[in-house]
Amino acid sequence: MSYRDAARDSDDSADEYRRQYGEAEGNGKQHGSQKETNSSKGGSFSSFLAGIERELGVSFSGPDDPRREWLFQGKFLKVKSRNVYAIAYSLATRELFVQYLFWAPGMEQHSGPGPVYRYESISPSLALTAYDAASKGVWIWDNLRIRGTFAGHQFPYSLFHVANEYVPRKATFMLGGEWFVPRDFFAKIDGSWKPVRSSLPLTPVYWRGEDVSPFTGKPDNGSPK
Repeated sequence: MSYRDAARDSDDSADEYRRQYGEAEGNGKQHGSQKETNSSKGGSFSSFLAGIERELGVSFSGPDDPRREWLFQGKFLKVKSRNVYAIAYSLATRELFVQYLFWAPGMEQHSGPGPVYRYESISPSLALTAYDAASKGVWIWDNLRIRGTFAGHQFPYSLFHVANEYVPRKATFMLGGEWFVPRDFFAKIDGSWKPVRSSLPLTPVYWRGEDVSPFTGKPDNGSPK
């Protein structure tokens, strides 16, 4: 499954989530779709959404708040960042998807859509802080990763999608330090699933020296390789 497929699945899951909440709120007497079209009998659809938002612990400025659409529909939002290309959230599974900028051996800098990582057990309210963050890279260091490490993470995560068949290595704690470990991955290439493997070898993580960025500390690179 590609990350675009995951986004479409998230749309369906969000709709199912609304239907389940509608049945619970109406005590089985009225579905959410009926509320939207017949407010005199079951309350307005906006009231229905407000009930969901209270349950989720989130709030929006109004029905046209783009944060609401992003949270409920699971679509990728392209962002401006030195390390992050786009973010998406699955309300049904409580997973945050982060697409980093692409990097491969020989490239001087990250550029274009790269690998997608899936972070688990992310609450809707925390996901919205990612949407609101002025710097997505700083937000990731504050909320998902552990400063001063490459391998440290605050939530379970996994590689979900690769770009251009390049498989990033996984930063791992082992042998008394941190290592970049090659990994195997199944990627959808030309319509079919194929096994691909990291092209770079097993190597220890080398620090870049003293703190370079006042935001991320050491290391100063928010895109795992």
